[in-house]
Amino acid sequence: MISYEVHKFSNRRWQIAWITDDRRLAIFDAKRMIGRRRYLAVRVVEEKFDHATGGYQATTVFQRSRVSEVPSYAEMKRSARFQAKEDYDDPDAWSGSWPVNAINIVGAMAAGAAGLAALQWLKSHFGM
Repeated sequence: MISYEVHKFSNRRWQIAWITDDRRLAIFDAKRMIGRRRYLAVRVVEEKFDHATGGYQATTVFQRSRVSEVPSYAEMKRSARFQAKEDYDDPDAWSGSWPVNAINIVGAMAAGAAGLAALQWLKSHFGM
């Protein structure tokens, strides 16, 4: 499976604008985005699923910039911020946190139930 991510460089970092499976459309839209001069740079990254490794292989197939200071994908990958994001996306890094997630879910459900009870009380006392 191949997909194309259209990235925009905004607020000193790359952000995914949208994803498509049409290479020509992705490049066309990236050119349109840089032409509007709203972003410092745009790029299209081709993501291919590698069945052998079970991961994705990313290749930049198009990039345009209005300035020379926009970091390349390789530079971003070497940076500590990008490495921390990869650690965040790693499911093994979060394997011990399920109790915390369960407590957060139970807390959110309790808050929702309390909110509903408060609305019912208001309705019964004030006819809202």
